[in-house]
Amino acid sequence: MKTSINLERMITLDVIALDVSNGRSYVVHYSDNKCLFEGWMIHNQEGLNGLLARSQLCQTVPEIVLEATGVYSRVIERFCQDHHFDYYLLNPLEARKQTDSLRVNKTDKSDAHKLALTHYFMERKKKVGIDKEYQEMTTLSRWYESNGYCIQIEPLRRRLEPLNA
Repeated sequence: MKTSINLERMITLDVIALDVSNGRSYVVHYSDNKCLFEGWMIHNQEGLNGLLARSQLCQTVPEIVLEATGVYSRVIERFCQDHHFDYYLLNPLEARKQTDSLRVNKTDKSDAHKLALTHYFMERKKKVGIDKEYQEMTTLSRWYESNGYCIQIEPLRRRLEPLNA
């Protein structure tokens, strides 16, 4: 991760940053390092249509920045993939480290602003969408493990081992 400042990037970049929570996000839109919009968005069709309309107002194709919040951020990820937006899905620890230099009290609003502002000078890795099938398998695997099926099967497996020997 580089922290060098790219002046061309700072001048010509539209950034939409979201602080994602359960069912809603705080959205900020920066262009030329100036905040043009901020407000709440509900994670429903109307909210996503509003986000699409906001992106169409941008001077350039916007880069969308958000923290990975599991199931909460998947709605926004899917939106970005469906509309072919470049998006940056940050690990929460990575985002915290990158935004710590901007001293502001922690709130949903300030988090979104800090994500947008740091995007102008941080080199971040674009998120590449994964196949739906792979994502579904990962989700099912986590569900399987969280429901204790692995724990229930293991004692049975141990009891069957002597029979197979």
